[in-house]
Amino acid sequence: MIRSIALSLLATLIFCLVSCKSEQPTTAVDTSPSSTKYAANFSLQKKNGYTVLTVKQPYKNAEASLQYIAYPKGSAKPEGYEHATFIATPVQSIACLSTTHVGMLDFVDATDKLSAMSGTKFVNNKKVIKNIESGMIKELGSSENLDYELLLKLKPEIILTYSLGADNNSKKMKELGLKPVVIAEYLDNSPMGRAEWVKFLAVLLGKEAVTLKRFASIEQDYLKTMKLVQDLPKPTVFTGLGYEGNWHVPEGDSYVAKSISDAGGDYQWKDKRGNGSLVLDFEAVLSKAQQASAWINLGMVNSKADILAVDDRYGQFAAFKQGRIFNGNARISAGNGYDIYESAVVFPNIVLKDLITIFHPGVLPDHTLYYYKQLN
Repeated sequence: MIRSIALSLLATLIFCLVSCKSEQPTTAVDTSPSSTKYAANFSLQKKNGYTVLTVKQPYKNAEASLQYIAYPKGSAKPEGYEHATFIATPVQSIACLSTTHVGMLDFVDATDKLSAMSGTKFVNNKKVIKNIESGMIKELGSSENLDYELLLKLKPEIILTYSLGADNNSKKMKELGLKPVVIAEYLDNSPMGRAEWVKFLAVLLGKEAVTLKRFASIEQDYLKTMKLVQDLPKPTVFTGLGYEGNWHVPEGDSYVAKSISDAGGDYQWKDKRGNGSLVLDFEAVLSKAQQASAWINLGMVNSKADILAVDDRYGQFAAFKQGRIFNGNARISAGNGYDIYESAVVFPNIVLKDLITIFHPGVLPDHTLYYYKQLN
């Protein structure tokens, strides 16, 4: 199962990632300033004729970074980066393993470069769905069971992948002469930081001009919108849904906690330091959040009846009784592809407006919920 769908099944388990041994470390040390502004998990350094891209944590608690050297096609490879992956740019053919990558590729106008991916049936983007239906984009299988024969046949210049630990498919790809590129935006702890990973892809795809312009517009809108609620009273907020007796609650330094704060909400576990998740039982969540004003991010439930079908005790929450439950399932494709796990990563300004509309009705009178809907 691709990352975006697997994570949606468990709602906020996106914060509970596996810690494993590290990959081979890079040896080149780069001290030039990074042109990233919000992203903490990658750096982008312009050199004389090439760009150094460094993924600081390929997966949670990784002990070593990964480095990619982007240089113009037809020019000589830069020297001095013994363990880096060299990528001649602009890249013209891509495969990817997550629908989140589809959202990023669409943002940089590069979905036409996509030749194969995992989880084609879960895509939400209409342009990509059309290319899948026409046969232009092939199905690779799940990340745990990739069709390496197809990858070798298509030979994409790069394969966008992700890692929840050291034991992933990148090693196998490299053995076959393919070039995996780890996209680890999910380890950045702010909405704008996650979105800024489009600059990483823009370097590889030769799309920097359009990407920088679009990102600047997103940034301006986000900062302007956030100011609208800075001085307003903060309604209390909690997230998620219990699963097999465990309720995974994002910690206070997570990007969800940051999103709630930016939208003028008072997240109930904001004081719990860390960017993973707390594992609590139902009673612990009830004691903390029973009187909370809003309940968001409940995974794949679509109604209050669905919630009670999981456990009728959920009816004890004030947010349930008052109908203040909102889930990110307003945009779902025929194949059950959730757009909040696809394009929302590159449009944090729209997510912010949704959350402000939920927490502070009336502040944005012209905004209609886009990713979220109220559960009845």
